[in-house]
Amino acid sequence: MTKIDRDNNVVEINTLKIGETKWETTHFKSFGGPFTSKINIIFLEGLFHCFGWLDWIPVFDPSKRTLVNHMAEYDRSLELSAGTYFVEIKGDIFFVKTGGEKLRFFRLNRNNKGWSWEEKDKIDEASTIFGASCGSVCRSDLPTSLRNKLLLSNAPHPMIKTYFSDGEKYLTNDSDIPFWDRHPKYQCVWIEPPKQRIDFI
Repeated sequence: MTKIDRDNNVVEINTLKIGETKWETTHFKSFGGPFTSKINIIFLEGLFHCFGWLDWIPVFDPSKRTLVNHMAEYDRSLELSAGTYFVEIKGDIFFVKTGGEKLRFFRLNRNNKGWSWEEKDKIDEASTIFGASCGSVCRSDLPTSLRNKLLLSNAPHPMIKTYFSDGEKYLTNDSDIPFWDRHPKYQCVWIEPPKQRIDFI
């Protein structure tokens, strides 16, 4: 859980371990931009990567209670606006940009020489991305009819289905997709269900 005190330029990160009843709180000096708007958080390799912008990427290590800021190079013509999504795909972090004639994919290179966003032609064709402005997930174990697509919960047209390689076009009103609501969901997040679902019923 993250709390932002803009007046004092402080970020407060609260964590709760499974089995414990008390939150552990740590305060950090705010890095500004990444914590002033919607934050996309990706948990990868034991670290929380926080995305509010493309160039400033704070990374929180819960085991060491540290927050390290990384600078990433990127194409300055890119803008973070509606229709942009951050997602982890098979151990890599991607930035997906919609809205143009075709999808654009950028992989985050993380190495000792510096971080940077590198544009890729496509991603794994078996992957399906469930996109939302506050949190997205990728799955590669879905039925064939649901593979190679981007499903959006908060787009101009709810639940747009996008083909990554099969024509690279946007389609709507597809009977294969379970539409639970036709209205955009601007405050939602996709999550993976627990393996033992019966424990939560």
